[in-house]
Amino acid sequence: MGIRLLRLLMAIAVAVPAVLAISAVPSYAAFHLMNIRQVWIGTVDTPGDAQFVELQMRAANQNVVANHELFVFDAAGTLTDTFVFPSNVSNGSDQGYILIATAQAESLFDITADLVITPSLVPTGGKVCFETAVDCFAWGDYTGSPTGVGNPFRPASGLPVGGGAALRDISAGNPSLLEPGDDTNDSAADFDLAASPVPHNNAGDVGSLPSATAPAAPTVTSSTPSSGAISVAFTPGSSGGSAITGFTAQCLSTDGGVARTKSGTSSPLNVTLLSGGKNYHCRVRATNAVGTSPYSAFGATVPVGATAPAAPTVTSSTPSSGAISVAFTPGSSGGSAITGFTAQCLSTDGGVARSKTGPTSPLIVTSLSGGKNYHCRVRATNAVGVSPFSAFGATVMVGATAPAAPTVTSSTPSSGAISVAFTPGSTGGSAITGFTAQCLSTDGGVARTTSGTSSPLNVTLLSGGKNYHCRVRATNAVGTGPFSAFGATVPVP
Repeated sequence: MGIRLLRLLMAIAVAVPAVLAISAVPSYAAFHLMNIRQVWIGTVDTPGDAQFVELQMRAANQNVVANHELFVFDAAGTLTDTFVFPSNVSNGSDQGYILIATAQAESLFDITADLVITPSLVPTGGKVCFETAVDCFAWGDYTGSPTGVGNPFRPASGLPVGGGAALRDISAGNPSLLEPGDDTNDSAADFDLAASPVPHNNAGDVGSLPSATAPAAPTVTSSTPSSGAISVAFTPGSSGGSAITGFTAQCLSTDGGVARTKSGTSSPLNVTLLSGGKNYHCRVRATNAVGTSPYSAFGATVPVGATAPAAPTVTSSTPSSGAISVAFTPGSSGGSAITGFTAQCLSTDGGVARSKTGPTSPLIVTSLSGGKNYHCRVRATNAVGVSPFSAFGATVMVGATAPAAPTVTSSTPSSGAISVAFTPGSTGGSAITGFTAQCLSTDGGVARTTSGTSSPLNVTLLSGGKNYHCRVRATNAVGTGPFSAFGATVPVP
């Protein structure tokens, strides 16, 4: 009995310290003392594809993560995805990292994730949690439960696609260490927007974004022709890591039409002012802050519908007495035969404007003001419409003409006579040398004329008791102009 008692006492002596040692171990499980340190939502090329969530330990030996989970919630707080660690991670150093990332993020940052997930974070708003109670982060328009997240980070705009990462601010205590005081359970207060994402994995590797380049060439998906235009649709290529700021579509004719380009910020781009009736193929290039991509391959070749003609070109303006002969060459027909041209001559110093229409060059514009300066332009018409006017041709002076007709202002009868008052018309560019008044009877009286140099002119020897109306014409060095309209009919005493 003495030996057995001795053995029992010895066993108790060994067991008690072991029990005391076990009771001294902290009650935390070996995965609780960590926080979400960094969240990145994706690139500008494929929003939502290259994503990562980075965890950081704030104590040693927090690497027992097998069968623990990352939960993803939508903006309303509804669980949308769950990702499970299949095993522990090897590095349990204090301040160590665990990288949870998509395969696209692994490729982009050239880093190996500790847990590979599928793209599930939405830029506009949501929540992500490591386990339910360890740590959570909310952003954007998240409206679910505030427990553990408080106010969401960047509630008005969410996480920027292709921009900086949401990075936990650890400046409250030791700025080099993640500490308990760095987590206030308020995402808006705990996180800042870092200039660039920098993921870390458990092995100690650090990822970085590749340097931005000019974009890759877009791909033309369709070319839709209309009258004088093509709508070019396309899909962008890679942005090169810098947001694309614009695109340029270029349409080239395969049979002599004029080439045109159009720039804009999105697909499609409508390239206008193309040659109607011609065949075109189009291509697109992209620009970002770094540079401009090569052009894409050409899209399908398509015929452009007919348009109004292009403007002609005035080649000469030849003046003569009261006229200008306007010569020109037609522009493009727009794919529909030109049916006519109109020349318009405008005075630069007060002469009357005139126009002339006809089927070919030249067109002679007449009844212009002699002695005045003119320049002329031409436009064309086809079945679709009318072209713009051409540029003006040279300014030329129109030669003098016979005067324009005067205007009779009054006819005042007296015994056997009428005093005819009038105002002169245009001189035709040459001084008027005289006027002739002619009075004709409407009921058988004798007709008479008289000439003079100014108004009024007194026409005599008319038949008393007869009715007359009178008219006037003017003469200059070039010739005699037409008679005016008749004045009022009056009885001669």
